[in-house]
Amino acid sequence: MARNNAIVWIVIIVAALLLYQGGFFDSLLGKGSKSVSEQYPSDLKQSLTINTKDALASTDTDADVNYYLFDDKGAWVKSGTTVNGTATIDINYGKEYTIIAYSDSDYYPVTEKFKADSGQSIKTLNLALNPVSNATIISLRDPVDLDSNISCTAGSQVNFDLIYKVTSPNSAINEPIIVVDVNQTSVQDVYLSGLNKVACPTRISVNSGRKLFCFQDTTLLSKDGLRTVGGSVLFSSSVTPSTTDLLYVTIVDKQMYADPNYATVGISAFKVGAENPNTLANVGASDSAKVGIGFAG
Repeated sequence: MARNNAIVWIVIIVAALLLYQGGFFDSLLGKGSKSVSEQYPSDLKQSLTINTKDALASTDTDADVNYYLFDDKGAWVKSGTTVNGTATIDINYGKEYTIIAYSDSDYYPVTEKFKADSGQSIKTLNLALNPVSNATIISLRDPVDLDSNISCTAGSQVNFDLIYKVTSPNSAINEPIIVVDVNQTSVQDVYLSGLNKVACPTRISVNSGRKLFCFQDTTLLSKDGLRTVGGSVLFSSSVTPSTTDLLYVTIVDKQMYADPNYATVGISAFKVGAENPNTLANVGASDSAKVGIGFAG
């Protein structure tokens, strides 16, 4: 009987040792989770390296852009510019952040959320940005005859093709808006297949007797080649289209801009559009050249 009790005690002692080594008794002994000073660096800081590069280049070309850092509540923390494609700043260990990087006329924006919890003294973010480009309209044509005139009559609905591409190699057009300029009285409506109508940029003027229709397209990369969009024009039944009157198309891109008080407002001050509504200035690339197509009765 004594021998059996000894075996039981040996089992209990071995089990207790294993549980102790595994930290089972830590909470009972006041040794719960490690303190902040034990988990994190003594100064509670982490070094953040921000690397920014050209996403579409054949090599990892460095891109010098502006960056803006915000905390998990969207409050502005720091901002600066990468030099030779890199920058290093200190951040608070264990905190969550959002970073925005872009350059108005050079690179479209990227936004990334991250947490300073890598367990390393240095954390690295690699950000790849699409270079800015405008559009080149290759053709605005009748899809049947492939010429520069559309055969039409009063009250008819006729089709046309818009073909365009990214102008610069290894670049992109960010969320392009297709602006269609038509006669106010002879054209009742315009449609572009698969695209939604959106508000036209205020900065784009329209002549007397004309009106604008604007459509939202998707981001186009230079490597994607030509983009073809099918459209149609509905003419008024009471006005005969003039052979001297043209339908014009212009393509504009969207870029990020910030309200000047972003340091106070925070991340909500950063928006994307075809213009800065505060100044009506164009942001991003220049607009494409305006191209027209005529009507033939």
